[in-house]
Amino acid sequence: MKRFSERNRIVIAAVGSLLLVVVALGAMNFSKLPLINDHSGYGAAFADSAGLAQGDPVSVAGVDVGTISGLSLSGSHVLVQFTVQNGVTLGDRTNASAKVLTPLGQEYLDLEPAGTGQMA
Repeated sequence: MKRFSERNRIVIAAVGSLLLVVVALGAMNFSKLPLINDHSGYGAAFADSAGLAQGDPVSVAGVDVGTISGLSLSGSHVLVQFTVQNGVTLGDRTNASAKVLTPLGQEYLDLEPAGTGQMA
C-alpha cells in the first residue's frame, strides 16, 4: 500500500472537494431528504392572517405537531401553508383557527380534526 505522501495530490484534492460539495448540498437540503422528513404539507385559507407568521407552531389538542411554513395572498384570502407530523390524523372537515399563544401576542395555528381522512 502506498503512503499518503506518495499519492497523487490532484486526485486527493478532487475527491476531497467532491465530498465537501456533497456534504454541503446535503446539509442545505437536510429537511427535504426522504428518510429525514417526517412531515406532510397542508394549506388553509383565512379571511386575514390574524397575526400568524412563518415558523409559528401548529397544534392539535394542545400538542405541537408542526409549523407554519409560509403565508401568501390568494385573491381576497390569505393562504397559510403548514406542515404536520406524519401519523397525525386530519379529516376532510378539519377546522383551523389562529389563537394567541403568549400574552405578548405570539399566535399559533390550532387544528381540530373532523371528518374522515388520511393519516398525515
